[in-house]
Amino acid sequence: MAATGRTNAPSPRASWARPPEPRAERRPGVVAAPGCPSATTVTQRQTPSNALPCAFAPLRLSVALLPFALCACWSQQPAAARADYEQAQKNAEALQKQGQFREAITACEAFMRAHPDATAGCQQLANLVDRILLRDIKERDQTVPICEAAVKEFEGVPYYWAVCAKYVIQAKMWRAGEQGEAADLANQVVEKLGDNLPQGYVASALLMFHVYALTNAGRCDEALAAAKQDAKLRPLLLSNDEFFQALYGAVSGAKKPDQLLSVAKLAFVLSDFNEGSLTRATELVTKALTATQGPGVAIQFAKSQGTLRVPEDVTTPNPLKDVPLLDLGDGKAIVAAAAETDTDGRFNALLYAGTLAEALELAKEQLRTSAGVDWRMATALRNLARCFKAHDLNLIRANQFLEFHRTGAGVNPLPELEAELAAAPTATPTEPRQ
Repeated sequence: MAATGRTNAPSPRASWARPPEPRAERRPGVVAAPGCPSATTVTQRQTPSNALPCAFAPLRLSVALLPFALCACWSQQPAAARADYEQAQKNAEALQKQGQFREAITACEAFMRAHPDATAGCQQLANLVDRILLRDIKERDQTVPICEAAVKEFEGVPYYWAVCAKYVIQAKMWRAGEQGEAADLANQVVEKLGDNLPQGYVASALLMFHVYALTNAGRCDEALAAAKQDAKLRPLLLSNDEFFQALYGAVSGAKKPDQLLSVAKLAFVLSDFNEGSLTRATELVTKALTATQGPGVAIQFAKSQGTLRVPEDVTTPNPLKDVPLLDLGDGKAIVAAAAETDTDGRFNALLYAGTLAEALELAKEQLRTSAGVDWRMATALRNLARCFKAHDLNLIRANQFLEFHRTGAGVNPLPELEAELAAAPTATPTEPRQ
């Protein structure tokens, strides 16, 4: 069956337009997923694609670990700038509590205008503006004019410029007649910032919108080229399930049905190990298999996951086994581009490059250094589960591993995976993995 392409990519979820939470507002932890059964008790719920559980609940973790990702330390800033920042933050938060949202943004912008080089303060206030825009003002017809004005004025404050640009791009890429403008702005911002793109959430959201905007403007081949560039700029993007949706839209719009399964496999191999991301990845696989080979093959994929409670189904051949990953560039180059401090981005790059043994060692190191910090431990455990998923192309041992660490019952399959990887040749990004 031939795949049908369409120009516009799916609309990204609001979660990827969400600014980072202040640290005190987080509720991290490794907890059992309510209503989420273990790997041994899974049954099909509605369709083959939505019966794939996770042994731990998805965590509300931003990809930016804000106070740890500041570009400059306050000790390097003039004392006057710090005093002005503290006053600006106090004033802005007070105005926010009073419902005077525009005035709060004005207070933040006044500091950035006076101290564009106070990187740490500008970043903190930019994130405050981001939260106000999303949660307090909310209405797009009010947020976009504020951001358009900021894009014109604050190019010299890169973090705030990027924050506001993503709102403008997101709005324009869905408006008839403005989609080309959105694509041009996305190109301009990414090209201008380049290696100086902010780390974490802001860059991932901006780069994801970059691919969407080009796709919606009908420039799908350009979108695919941009995706290669963007993955190397910020490898953290490679676990963003919205990025996979944008890639699927670009491949469809470029009328390259032979690459649909490669995008879907990329999503399945690299997706984060939480229920939402896994569901979206398996839905993408089901969609691609149905479009290119028919629904029977999609059902075969579901059977290969071992989720139908029929033992012999687990041995069903996985139709993704011999599918190459979508080529996003040289895996070694992407690994080398990952910042030393961006361990999750580096982990993504190692998975993409097919160097699973190195990815596993990095995830184990994350676990070793996570003592006493629940959210770090949860991230490390999810990354270890992702190694099983990438190697097995199913969730069976990944869920077994997580269930073992959740309850202490059963067998830990990690030594088995380590032995398999030690005996296996290293893959390349476009070689099939099993």
